Amino acid sequence: MVIGAIDCTHIPISAALGEHEGDFVNRKSFHSINVQTRPENKYNVALNKTRVRIEMTFGVIKSRFNCLRGLRVSPEWACQITDGCVVLHNITTIRKEKTPPVPFLPPDVVDPITLDHPTGRAVRQAITEHFFN
Repeated sequence: MVIGAIDCTHIPISAALGEHEGDFVNRKSFHSINVQTRPENKYNVALNKTRVRIEMTFGVIKSRFNCLRGLRVSPEWACQITDGCVVLHNITTIRKEKTPPVPFLPPDVVDPITLDHPTGRAVRQAITEHFFN
């Protein structure tokens, strides 16, 4: 008897047919199903909702401060510029100033190496157990 699953394991499957085939292609580019516990699924749903909101906010900030689409300065200076833009964005939000329209921006590149770091996995597991059980 199975009463749960640990660590969201991928089970390889033969190619799913139909319009939803792409839903079964994982980050390693093969077809699989992702086995999760109910708390892990709740955590992932909550994380996705938060991530969408954060991405929308970054889009607004990049739209408001065009310089953030590409800085040609040192990383330290880039961090200071970014911090300044975020502070100014917060001020405009508090003052309820008009938000600029957000054009389509290509998604930021995510480094796949950082997605499966053992420390990150442990933190995600602790959050899942504490808030989503």
